[in-house]
Amino acid sequence: MRAIGFDRGFQWLDGSFVEDKQPRDLDVVTFLYRPTGVRDRDTLAAMMHANLDLFLRPRVREVYSLDSFSIDLDGSSEGLVGTSRYYLSLFSHRRGDTLWKGMLQVRLEDVRDDAAALAALEPEPEGSWQ
Repeated sequence: MRAIGFDRGFQWLDGSFVEDKQPRDLDVVTFLYRPTGVRDRDTLAAMMHANLDLFLRPRVREVYSLDSFSIDLDGSSEGLVGTSRYYLSLFSHRRGDTLWKGMLQVRLEDVRDDAAALAALEPEPEGSWQ
């Protein structure tokens, strides 16, 4: 998303990894500020349509194996509140027993976090220990 200009905002990450379970999925709600120069909805829609692998839910699931939802932080305030309320209620409780659970929030601006996460995912060299 940064590569096409969406470099401000944050993501809510949720899934079985936030519970004491083997991870099976990842859900991402991305709250995005529009890129510089993208002020109207038509330009935003065209940009999103040109990048369906990042914004069309079935394509995102196919390409990245996650459920992804995007929220326009420059859109209507009432829409933002309503959409946030929906996703918060959807992802803040476990299924079945409705026990509260957490979500992880990650800022898009902090590229260093990405580098640290990628480094942590690298396999350890043969014969090394921590």
